[in-house]
Amino acid sequence: MLRSLVGSEMCIRDRPNENAAKKMVAGGIAGCVSRTITSPIERYKVLKQMDSANKYTSLISGMKKVWAEEGWYGFFRGNGANCVRIAPNSAIQFLAFDFYKKQFRADRSSGEIPVWRTLASGACTGMTSSTAVYPLDMIRSRLSVQGSGLVGMEVKYKGIFHGLATVVREEGVIGLYKGWGVTLAGIAPYIAINFTTFDLLKKRFKPDKNEPYFDLKNL
Repeated sequence: MLRSLVGSEMCIRDRPNENAAKKMVAGGIAGCVSRTITSPIERYKVLKQMDSANKYTSLISGMKKVWAEEGWYGFFRGNGANCVRIAPNSAIQFLAFDFYKKQFRADRSSGEIPVWRTLASGACTGMTSSTAVYPLDMIRSRLSVQGSGLVGMEVKYKGIFHGLATVVREEGVIGLYKGWGVTLAGIAPYIAINFTTFDLLKKRFKPDKNEPYFDLKNL
């Protein structure tokens, strides 16, 4: 996914909004696919975080328990809610990173964006995508911990959309953004450093198109 975001040089010659819809769709699909593939590990991580009784002692034994108790579906429980959050987040990142790199403009002498501008573009991208999907992220967290004993045993939210409606009804719209500021404080530098590091390494180690296995090396 990052290859699509920061590869291909991202020069200012790209026309504004060119292929925007394609990038949105590609980003959303990429997010869903990657989340689905890693869903078994993500599910185990959530179970381990809530495991006060030390039921899951290791990854392998934990996976075996999930299989024995819940079957194949157990590895993908909650994946739908994750995709609802990840798909728009990935799509927005694909589009926003292009947008912000154009807004910060490239160095006209080289046609490339200086490092500090790439950092700024990445930070703005992270804040934009996180803000757009934060309500989904917030309710996903609440769905994960309910019934675990961490916040009582009551199963209050029946699903992601029921949960969002319940939060708005009981806490108002502001309830959808509890913890938003702290999230931005962490996500902005993370995305900025992530994108910039990838961009620099991509340019530093970019293989020649005539080299053998160019596509593999270009990853």
